[in-house]
Amino acid sequence: MFGNLLKKELKELLNLYSILFITILAMVYGMLGQSIESAEKSAPKTPTIALINNDNGQLGLFISEFFQGSAKIVYTGDGKDQAMRTLEASKGIALIVVPQNFSTSILFGIKGQLEVTWIAKGTGIMDNVGHNVLYQQLEALKRAITQSLLQEGYKSIDPNVLLDPFKLKEETRIRNLSIQESPSLVIGMIQSRSTMVPILVLMLIMMSGMTVISSMGMEKENRTLETLLTLPVNRNHIVLSKIVASAITGLILASIYMVGMFFYMRPFSLQISDEMEQMLSLSGIDYVLFGLSLFFALVAGLSLFMVLASFAKDYRSSQGLAFPVSVLGVIPMLFTMFKDYATLPTVLKVLVFLIPFAHPMMAMKELMLNNQSLVILGILYSATFSVGFVVLATRIYNSERILLGRIKSEKGLSWPILRLMLRMFKKI
Repeated sequence: MFGNLLKKELKELLNLYSILFITILAMVYGMLGQSIESAEKSAPKTPTIALINNDNGQLGLFISEFFQGSAKIVYTGDGKDQAMRTLEASKGIALIVVPQNFSTSILFGIKGQLEVTWIAKGTGIMDNVGHNVLYQQLEALKRAITQSLLQEGYKSIDPNVLLDPFKLKEETRIRNLSIQESPSLVIGMIQSRSTMVPILVLMLIMMSGMTVISSMGMEKENRTLETLLTLPVNRNHIVLSKIVASAITGLILASIYMVGMFFYMRPFSLQISDEMEQMLSLSGIDYVLFGLSLFFALVAGLSLFMVLASFAKDYRSSQGLAFPVSVLGVIPMLFTMFKDYATLPTVLKVLVFLIPFAHPMMAMKELMLNNQSLVILGILYSATFSVGFVVLATRIYNSERILLGRIKSEKGLSWPILRLMLRMFKKI
């Protein structure tokens, strides 16, 4: 008896949808892991840089010789603007400027300073692996200068300067922003403010969507939906009432989320400079745009759940119908966490953009980088997506298929969602 009960419970828990979901999630994580590993392995051992050397002294010449052997130098003139244009065209990572008094400062016991202007390609984990290579070379340059000074007898120099001969004055250029900080600090701050956003957006969509689809499954199981549809009630009103209720739910959830997000972001403003805070802070309009992006993504998700819920036979089957939406939510969540949208290949850009849940997931980063146009475009797309699925849901509820639920093919496979969605969209 125990064996039969155990077999029954395992059959119910280890269903096809749960296995497929975990399998796809594991495959996505595996692909991301391989992508990170390949990105680290393919990172150039010789970084591409531009070098402006204004020091004709002993150490200035030493620096030129050092980078000629350890880096690919694409510019060696004295114009900073021209150097940056050449560097960007060559997909380089940094411009290094050696000031005129670099050698004399160190030889007189004063720590020198190198100006490094970094080019950050994006804010994802996989976007800026080349920066670490150049950082390692700058540390190697310090050790080489120390060794050279000791060999030439400059032992009377202040030990603090001798062991650490120069410091970095860093500037990071990312998109159209220029921030007087290191790229690790700038990207780390953007990630700290936006990393949890994709996860929370997915949770909001799934929780609200599961409420809708579970409610529909319960109505089918208790036969209350059939009773409602047989009453002299306009079926469009049934659909609109559910959509409006979903929209109000989405608005309430979005408002609660924005309040929590405001308090979540407050501590980070205390850990950075005033300049960076001013650069990366969100204005009132930015918060409104983010709220709208989240709201329309929620409405899009709820309208999609409503279409799927119309095919549920009972409460249990409604849980399985949530599987495709879960996959659609997980894909952009992982991509936006590991990659910047601007650095994705074109095919993946199109794929991510077509998923309405992706837009609030990447909206926070885009707003911090002053890219409101992509966020507004995402809001318009999510609103259009919502209207399309509301029309689709209305057509389904006005047909008799809503009472039939799942329709099996001759081979016994159930593909009603795909077939009916294609048929309905052809009629629109």
